[in-house]
Amino acid sequence: MVPLRNLEAEARVQDNGLVLIRYEVAVKPWFGRVASRVGLWDGRPMQKQLELDEIGSFVWGLFDERRTVREIVEVFMDRYKVQRREAVLSVTEFIRMLGQRGLVGLR
Repeated sequence: MVPLRNLEAEARVQDNGLVLIRYEVAVKPWFGRVASRVGLWDGRPMQKQLELDEIGSFVWGLFDERRTVREIVEVFMDRYKVQRREAVLSVTEFIRMLGQRGLVGLR
C-alpha cells in the first residue's frame, strides 16, 4: 500500500522544522444548528490544524506517492535505529491516525 496525502490539506514546514497541517473538518448537521443558534459558528467550513512532532514530520516527508508503507518502515528503522516491530507499529499507527482525520489515504 502507498500512503497518499489529502491534496486539500495544506501542509507546510515551519521555521522549527516541524510540519503544520491545516485541514477542513466536516460539521455534523445537529452540531451546526446548535452552534449557529448560540453564535459559535457562521456556517463556513471549520478548520483544524495539526502540528507534527519531529518523527511525524519525518514520516510525513516520506509520503511521496511512490513509497510503500513497507519502504517507509525500512527508512524509519534506518533513521531511528529501532527494531522492525517497533517501526511497523509506529508507522502504521501514525498512518491510521492521519487516516482518521482524512489527511491520508492508501492506494
